[in-house]
Amino acid sequence: MKILAHLFEDPPPWNEQSLTDHCRSVAKLASVSLESIGLSQLGYLCGLVHDMGKASPDFQTYIRSEDSSLRGKINHSTAGARYIWERWGQHPGPTQLAAQIAVISILSHHGHRIDVLSPNGEFVMKKRLFPHKDIAYEKTRDLFLSQCIPASEIEQAVTQASHELTLLCAKIKSCVLGHSPKDNLFYQSLPAKEKTDEENYYIHQSLRYFLGLISRLAFSALVDADWEDTGAFGEHRCPQPVRESVPWDFLQSHLEDRLSALPQKGRLTPYRRQISDLCLSAAQRGPGIYRLSAPTGGGKTFASLRYGIACCKNQHAPHLFYIAPFRSILSQNAGSIQSVLPHEYRDSQSSPHPCVLEHHSDVTVDSNTQEGEAMIRHMQRWDRCPVVLTTTVQLLNTLFAAPRQNVRRMASLVGSVLIFDEVQSIPAKMQYLFNMALNFLADVCGCTILLCTATQPESQHLAFPLWPMPQPDLVPFSVDRNEAFRRTRVLNMVSSPDYSCKEIAQLTLEKLRDAPHILVVLNTKLAVRNLYQALREAAPDCQLFHLSTSQCSSHREHCIREIRDALPDPQKPLICVSTPLIEAGVDLSFDCVIRSLAGLDSIAQAAGRCNRHGESDIRDVLLIQCREESLNRLPDIRWGQEATLAVLDSHPADLLSPEAIQMYYHRYFLTEQMKNTMGYPLPSASSESQTLFDLLGYNSYGLEACREENGGIPSLPLWQAFETAETAFEAIEGGGHTVLVPYGKGEELIEKLASNPPIYEIGRILREAQPFCVTLFEHEYKSLCEKQGLYPLAGGSIYALQPCFYDDAIGVCLEPCSSPLLFV
Repeated sequence: MKILAHLFEDPPPWNEQSLTDHCRSVAKLASVSLESIGLSQLGYLCGLVHDMGKASPDFQTYIRSEDSSLRGKINHSTAGARYIWERWGQHPGPTQLAAQIAVISILSHHGHRIDVLSPNGEFVMKKRLFPHKDIAYEKTRDLFLSQCIPASEIEQAVTQASHELTLLCAKIKSCVLGHSPKDNLFYQSLPAKEKTDEENYYIHQSLRYFLGLISRLAFSALVDADWEDTGAFGEHRCPQPVRESVPWDFLQSHLEDRLSALPQKGRLTPYRRQISDLCLSAAQRGPGIYRLSAPTGGGKTFASLRYGIACCKNQHAPHLFYIAPFRSILSQNAGSIQSVLPHEYRDSQSSPHPCVLEHHSDVTVDSNTQEGEAMIRHMQRWDRCPVVLTTTVQLLNTLFAAPRQNVRRMASLVGSVLIFDEVQSIPAKMQYLFNMALNFLADVCGCTILLCTATQPESQHLAFPLWPMPQPDLVPFSVDRNEAFRRTRVLNMVSSPDYSCKEIAQLTLEKLRDAPHILVVLNTKLAVRNLYQALREAAPDCQLFHLSTSQCSSHREHCIREIRDALPDPQKPLICVSTPLIEAGVDLSFDCVIRSLAGLDSIAQAAGRCNRHGESDIRDVLLIQCREESLNRLPDIRWGQEATLAVLDSHPADLLSPEAIQMYYHRYFLTEQMKNTMGYPLPSASSESQTLFDLLGYNSYGLEACREENGGIPSLPLWQAFETAETAFEAIEGGGHTVLVPYGKGEELIEKLASNPPIYEIGRILREAQPFCVTLFEHEYKSLCEKQGLYPLAGGSIYALQPCFYDDAIGVCLEPCSSPLLFV
């Protein structure tokens, strides 16, 4: 009897996939994913034995039955991992490392990446390898080796994977030891007696953290390969590998032609062209971390795009990633980028493929159901599009979050070019995770990374800084160029009493007499909503716009288009009230900006929306403090306010000078509270020193607990608490429930999902639905659930918003804003 991996309700030969065919196909796909980092045989090994447990008599009986109640209850992930560990897990050195990485990937491939040692010292990996429940291991192993994959093939893969890891570990060690902590300001500021301990921890933490990322890469390749092969067989097609050569010369030629055809006018055009040309010439340099520091309005989007495409061409990169902190920036710049790149290219078989993928978010899907897992298989892989436009949230989730739809994309990053727009917006608590992950991508994975911002953060005073290339700045600082882009002055009104929203509305209307187009930026959605309501009551005839993440990106884009169309007319007063999402990547120019106190980087970005194209000699940016902002859930803004207040005392004349920006970051990062925050404190831990960064590296708490409990620690290359850290990670503080909203085409897409389409069609609809989604915080999600403001689609895996909870002006409301219209 054939040993099956999958059985589908299809006509032969597509109804039965043998376990041999599935394992070999997954092995080949995972091998291709890891080939460019030199770990193809490690990927092959993971795929070859990942489903050994399916050879068990119990699983074969289950798969041929129609008893869906047994789904997920028959353990088929332990057998392959146990075979690898018993056979090669006791060989110290690279062989043991190869075995352990394979074991972790195989044990985890239907769930989260497991802890090796939990924070309380439990040896979780051993417990998973030797479960109390009988899994008929010996019989399963023998059936698999005799009828599916021979032992000799597995042994050969282990031998070659060990050799691969020998070379890669030597490279990792060289990278870590080549960046001594003695070079950074944090180390130099320590007392002499602490320096040795700090240096030892720095080295051990960095080495283990990098090895942990290698493990996540292998897990990524296995999950993606498993889902792709399973989905392809079920859809009667050949599985698609993630690597294919891209005609970058075609993309570059098209880009240069389109850019040269753009209008070239205005006094700032020569400076923007100079910045762009300097970026293009810098693309000759190799992989590493670089910086693009240019004033707001300096044309960073197209300059960085020219650099990125040229780098991809020179380095034969698989992808160019453009990564923006907010969907508003991504949506705005996506339109600009897509306007200068071709819509599609043709591969070696002349098959057409889209050039650009815009990936905002993943709709929340329950992967614990058969339908949910099938849907996830059809969600974005970042595979076939050379240019991927995505958000910082998606990138952070790919690197650190537990759900497999995030993990599967990580292998796509290897060897790619990554452009981070407004990099200063990375949350403070993620600094160490982010810095060391970028160091890993650049120094180990051969990525080229460009950090773009007008206010470049310095990280050399951090315990775990970035490792930029020598002379990392693509565009050297120029006093003349900096002065040419000076278009605003910041007026400090913080010393006045704090303003209520009604008082801010009055101040705005007073300024409207001299400045017909005003932008007001406040720090919270609630304050923005309150100010919007106050202005609507006080000036009902004024053109008034509201922008916040309560609106879906399609809604915000519509508002921005309306604002852009209205701004040229000085006879029609206009006020836009926004959260900080408008501060970057939105090409709008107002006559005056009023900014609630925040970090100096945010203030500089807000100033970039004022007199943006130099329409006047100089314009005012008013800095105030709003007393209706609750920052309990926004510590980064609160710390930014404190650092800005310190700089205000020293630089009252020019708050946006390079010296003031440098002082701001020095103040911001070097407070005691920040030092204890940048490793991402574990939310459930009693001590701030127990961090996700430590759990993903040295796991000092788990090691200490294990020593106390067992009198020693297991002799292993990896002992991280992966699952504990990755399930605790949140790219968006306080949750992140993505729901579909009935705005524009979103209403039509909701109706399509409500009609119970086939699963493969659901994946396409979800991709199309991204611009019509809103991400809710946990308290917002719970409030709407309690008020029946959300309803399930696609078997309860996806949620949509009731129409009465979406306002045409402000977006999602927590109270009904019209008569309810229920969907059943």
